[in-house]
Amino acid sequence: MAEETVKTGETAAPAAQKEAVVPAVVLDKYKAASSVVGNALKHVLSLLVDSALILDIVTKGDQAITDECANVYNKTGAHKVAKGISHPTCISVNNVVAHYSPLPSDSVHSITKLSKGDLVKVVMGAHIDGYASIAAETIVVGASKEDPVTGRKADLIAAAHHVAEAALRSAKVGGKNWEVTDGAAKVLHEYAGKLKGIEGMSSHQHLQNDIYAKKTITVFPTSEGRRDSDNNFLLEEGDVFALDVIVTSGEEGKAKATGNVPTTVYGKTSSAYQLKMKTSRATFSEVSKKAGSFPFSLRILDDERRAKLGMQECVQHGLMKPFDVYTADKSSDLVAQVMVTFMLGKTGVTRLSHTPHFFSAELVKPDTEIKSEEVKALLSQPLKVDKKKAAKKAKKAAEAA
Repeated sequence: MAEETVKTGETAAPAAQKEAVVPAVVLDKYKAASSVVGNALKHVLSLLVDSALILDIVTKGDQAITDECANVYNKTGAHKVAKGISHPTCISVNNVVAHYSPLPSDSVHSITKLSKGDLVKVVMGAHIDGYASIAAETIVVGASKEDPVTGRKADLIAAAHHVAEAALRSAKVGGKNWEVTDGAAKVLHEYAGKLKGIEGMSSHQHLQNDIYAKKTITVFPTSEGRRDSDNNFLLEEGDVFALDVIVTSGEEGKAKATGNVPTTVYGKTSSAYQLKMKTSRATFSEVSKKAGSFPFSLRILDDERRAKLGMQECVQHGLMKPFDVYTADKSSDLVAQVMVTFMLGKTGVTRLSHTPHFFSAELVKPDTEIKSEEVKALLSQPLKVDKKKAAKKAKKAAEAA
């Protein structure tokens, strides 16, 4: 996508043509990053087959992001644009909630395979010039039109999808973040307590080179989080968020860090500290060069053993944040996820992420039907308001009055 250039000496644009809150060149980069993720995620979904090694899939997922990025914004020299992975590929199966991304050196998890019937969540992200898009989908291994997903797994996948769609339609410029939460709650209510949202998972605002900016939408807040006056804000034109929806069949709706799966995903913080160990300094330098400010897997580092050693001091002094592997409360609980990156505008929401590759009426046949007319009406709303149609409708209403 071509970047726009501004000539010096031009007169100011008329009021109707004032510079947008998000310049077109920035929006193009968000869209390009989203296209990269959509294509890469579609490829990864095709790899989710019986007996496939999860290590192979996450490795190929990261490579797919890199390959797709190579096809866009290829100017060199002074116009060269940084691009690459904004979130490493993670494959979380059944009761695993997040951040499962094994290393080749792990003798246990490097040989973990998928099985037919597994409920699999895929998360991955890309950025162009620091403008990031992250997406997630959930599928069932082996599902097909002839053998669609049914029962509890279908309910989970459908619920995650519908909650995300309701949340997107509840996000309005000038509206409160809690209105998004309320829209999500209305959908989950339709499942009569059979499904719960994983509490406390944040949907973060995106800024350039920062996917954990100050504003956060909590789709399923804890009771304490809902009362937190510091997390109460108005949504603004140009805000970009990665909406993260995670639902479970578990009774508690809580996630816990597992103690038996090594942490492999980390992210740099804004803290400063003079590292003492040479290995730690080398690790920090390599991360800064290869991942910048974005989360990364230890797989990107040249020497895993040295990286693990160096990360210890980095984490101890707050330079790196570990993203532990989380699971649902019980091993029998199942978890589904949808993540969508979106932007707020005057006329509504721009869905930057792709529409679902897997979720469809042919592949997912839930037992639970949404019966609330209010929820049906919410889900049927367009993401954006057509100003011309709205004006005509208002004019007709005024004439009829």
